[in-house]
Amino acid sequence: MISKSGQSAQKLRPCIADFDCNRSDRPAVAVDLDFSEYEAEVPQHQHRQGQLILALHGAVTCTSANGLWIVPPNCGVWIPGSVPHSNQVTANARLSYLFVEPGAAAGMLHAVRIADAPRNDPPPGRCTGQLWSG
Repeated sequence: MISKSGQSAQKLRPCIADFDCNRSDRPAVAVDLDFSEYEAEVPQHQHRQGQLILALHGAVTCTSANGLWIVPPNCGVWIPGSVPHSNQVTANARLSYLFVEPGAAAGMLHAVRIADAPRNDPPPGRCTGQLWSG
């Protein structure tokens, strides 16, 4: 990693080392993340699920072979399943990840895309609660 001054910077902390999006039999799994005191990164990886990354506060940078997307607050990025990508999160960021199984993602975009999120700030955990209830 290169800092703004052009010198090598310290490696960032892993984002969520112990999370496995394959451990659920549900069609979608949501995870809320809070990086109140540090920046973090997820090195290049891929998973069969499509992934929606929603930046509730702070920002996240998503990199794939096809480009680099800087996701500002109140926006999200959709990463189709099996696309190799990495993510870097700013300090003070709050994110929601939504992993969607391939069968449940039918009709979703097949390329990485960025989009605005709704502006009516839902309470934290709302998406997670709706997905896990029922």
